[in-house]
Amino acid sequence: MDFPAGRRSGYVLPYERPPFGCSARFYVHIYDWRDEALMTQEIVLHTGRTEKNRVGMMELTQAKTIKIVAVLLLLSAISQPIYTALFLGAPDVASRQVLWGLEGLLFVFLVAFAGSALVMAKRYTLGFSAIAFSAVLNVVQVGVGYTLFKPFGQAAQANAELGAISFSVVVFGFFIYNAAKILLGLAAVVFGVAHSNQGRKALGGLTTLVGAVAIVANAIVLMLGIKGAFPSPIAGGSGVAATLLLAICLLSLNQDD
Repeated sequence: MDFPAGRRSGYVLPYERPPFGCSARFYVHIYDWRDEALMTQEIVLHTGRTEKNRVGMMELTQAKTIKIVAVLLLLSAISQPIYTALFLGAPDVASRQVLWGLEGLLFVFLVAFAGSALVMAKRYTLGFSAIAFSAVLNVVQVGVGYTLFKPFGQAAQANAELGAISFSVVVFGFFIYNAAKILLGLAAVVFGVAHSNQGRKALGGLTTLVGAVAIVANAIVLMLGIKGAFPSPIAGGSGVAATLLLAICLLSLNQDD
């Protein structure tokens, strides 16, 4: 510390030297030559976040992050049957597009929260990785369907020669859809086995079984295409069921995990 020459002098003695992220206290001793008095002042310097405020509003714990991931998965699982019902019952309803857009928004947030859970996880990293990257794929497949299905379909209706191109766009969208369902099935197997090992064999066994079916069914459709011998509804339905059971498993996952 600098003071006017001939009037004041001072020195700083550290009171403690804490690790980064805590508060540091210093005693500042100042001698005033004019008043012939020694003044001592304690100064608290914050080198970062204090221990009390280490977990702030925007820093979620792993347990809270997993709960948010589970809720997002649950909402996405519920939205898909609703979208299918609207598509079959009222294919021209505008609310179907709104629901598709909301579903895409869910996947955007799922990318962020599942990725956060992945980097904080000490266990089940394979499961969290599968969830995070399935969300990335789902953002792409929703974007393809939301922006390309309608214009290419209209172009195919206006010009029959464009039918093959329109169909290839649909196939591309479902390819990504099935790939995402394979990853969600894998995540369901990981957390299903985890629940079985923790003694919750009913939920764990059912989740593992449905997850395995989703992996196999969607892998077959992925390889053979949507015109293959294996019914595509089984692949999509098993994927939705695996997502629902996965969300339930995450909601009941031990916080220590």
